[in-house]
Amino acid sequence: ENNATCVDLVADYSCSCLPNYGGKNCQTKLTGCIGVVCQNGATCVPLLDVDNHHRHTCVCSEGFYGLSCEISTTVSFNTGDSLSVTNYNDRVDSFELEFRFRTTLPNGVISTGYVSSSNMLQYLLYLWNGMIKVDVYDNTERIAELFSKNGQNDSTWKTVSLEFLPGQVFLNVSGWVAQKLINFQSLNFTVQFGASNLVSKNHLEIPDFIGCVQDIHMNGDIIIPNTNSLLHGAVVGCPREEQCEGSPCHNGFFFSVDSDF
Repeated sequence: ENNATCVDLVADYSCSCLPNYGGKNCQTKLTGCIGVVCQNGATCVPLLDVDNHHRHTCVCSEGFYGLSCEISTTVSFNTGDSLSVTNYNDRVDSFELEFRFRTTLPNGVISTGYVSSSNMLQYLLYLWNGMIKVDVYDNTERIAELFSKNGQNDSTWKTVSLEFLPGQVFLNVSGWVAQKLINFQSLNFTVQFGASNLVSKNHLEIPDFIGCVQDIHMNGDIIIPNTNSLLHGAVVGCPREEQCEGSPCHNGFFFSVDSDF
């Protein structure tokens, strides 16, 4: 019904409904979004459950979370700022980290994984000359390096995922994938974003990350600022203004942003 498409099955059929219709034959007008306000640019999707009760879900825009998408998952960092995830990775042989970031600066430490009892680095994820780079450590020895392509500091949002599996590690930056085979003894570490004193302790000359990070997921769980993470100087939101707004350049010149974030 209601211009739905019938799909022929073995001794049965199903109906592919148009938006806002549901039920076995798409006979029911979905009303679950009536009076519902999804926040921060989210989209309300009406649903019909197995008991024919009208429900809804809010599909959040990137950078927001919650039943009504009322919670911001975006954090901005300046020099010295950090975010510490309060739960450590307790998996024996795997670890997954995914997030989005934006900046215009070519260098900066974005995330570190370390053993809190010994303050020993396990991984270091950072921008270096516009590339995302990951160094993997076992005790004090660097056992793997992974790189993305250049241009990751062009002020647009980039998606990064880092995954440890038995015997290997993967880096994916907006579809650009790097892989290394490793012999890793332990994955029990704590995750931090932003400034880390472990960088200087390991005699590495990498500046602090200045920019924004959002939608952090660790082992499938979303990291909410000040809920399952602690902010140290970093603030919720990404207040940066677009410097090229209004096309300020004249006579055929292009505007390049290389400061702020």
